[in-house]
Amino acid sequence: MGKKLSLDLLIFDLDGTLVDSMTDIVRSANFTLQQLGWPPLPAATIQSYVGDGIRRLVQRCLAHYTEVTPEMLERALDIYFQFYDQHCTDHAQVYPGVMETLVFFQHKKKVVLSNKGAYYTQKILQALGLAPHFDLILGGDSLDEKKPHPQPVFHILDRLKVVRDRAMIIGDSPQDIQSGKAAGIFTCGVLYGYRPAEMLTGADYTIRSMLELQHIVAR
Repeated sequence: MGKKLSLDLLIFDLDGTLVDSMTDIVRSANFTLQQLGWPPLPAATIQSYVGDGIRRLVQRCLAHYTEVTPEMLERALDIYFQFYDQHCTDHAQVYPGVMETLVFFQHKKKVVLSNKGAYYTQKILQALGLAPHFDLILGGDSLDEKKPHPQPVFHILDRLKVVRDRAMIIGDSPQDIQSGKAAGIFTCGVLYGYRPAEMLTGADYTIRSMLELQHIVAR
């Protein structure tokens, strides 16, 4: 590999990038379906619905069985949130190499940008001891827009006073890559997350372990 990138800011996705939270998401989604009289969905199906926030996740799960009305969606969301609030950290685990990489880049500005709600993003990061490593934590409801829109990235750049060519977004979904591309920053696709590699082909870089980021970005 050639010369490492000199960057001031690293923006990380949460689910499928820093933390494997899929078991808790699947349990919450299937609990919701069962409470409404529907059978559970396979974990792989629910995993394919993740990435655009909980509302879209629940909507997609319901749509697997029925035409979704606004009233049905709101009822389902109430069930999901009540269960998920109690169980969102039951099985969540920090991916290998994440903590070491955050320490390696301790002098850089670091942000979590998730499409999950800010409350749950904070709760999971706090429970797993990751929150102190970040200068800013944003969820999908923190701003008017969320990924793949570039607005959250522009907001972060402005707030932390970083120029575009000194920043990178790291994530496992097309939404992460599209948001970064639209904002004009470097992009790094995570291949160990919830999306197949072919969905991340537009990324400037890809990594199979978070530790590999240390070979791309200078300390």
